[in-house]
Amino acid sequence: LGGLSRTPSEIGIALAVIGVFGIPLSLFGFHLMHKIFGTLPLYRVLLFLYVIAILSMPLLSMLAWFSASQTPRVGPSASVLLKGLMWLAILLTLWIARVATTGFAANMILTKSCSPNAKSLGSMFALGQTVSGLARAISPALASSLYAISVQKHILGGHFVWIAMALIAYSSVRVTKKL
Repeated sequence: LGGLSRTPSEIGIALAVIGVFGIPLSLFGFHLMHKIFGTLPLYRVLLFLYVIAILSMPLLSMLAWFSASQTPRVGPSASVLLKGLMWLAILLTLWIARVATTGFAANMILTKSCSPNAKSLGSMFALGQTVSGLARAISPALASSLYAISVQKHILGGHFVWIAMALIAYSSVRVTKKL
């Protein structure tokens, strides 16, 4: 259990690559997806991508552990293959998470469409931003604490945090069924 044994420069490069790919996604991809699926169905799909991204985290950890444990035994060529597979998995997970973040645009569209009139639009956005800000303030401490407890108490082999976070993300998908 633990990190993926990446250096700060490797982490920076991975995030930069996904950031560069995210620019055309934000500029053109969301518009195209919105045109094809519509706001609410697209929002549901994008929210579900968070579930996939969250559940891929322990898989990345397991792949990193396997890769590190097998490297001395498999030889240099297989080691390069394992390293490449690891990077592919990291970039795929980051890409899924990046695509999921375009759901914020769909969230704003849905918030606007739920407003009963133009006068209450500001209040609707303020309420939405307040709830969102509260979630962003609480979530890091909650997730970190849950991770620490999962590892310390060996709940589901230390992976309970991922199940809990995936269930929270999935519950958000289910809530959209009421919209």
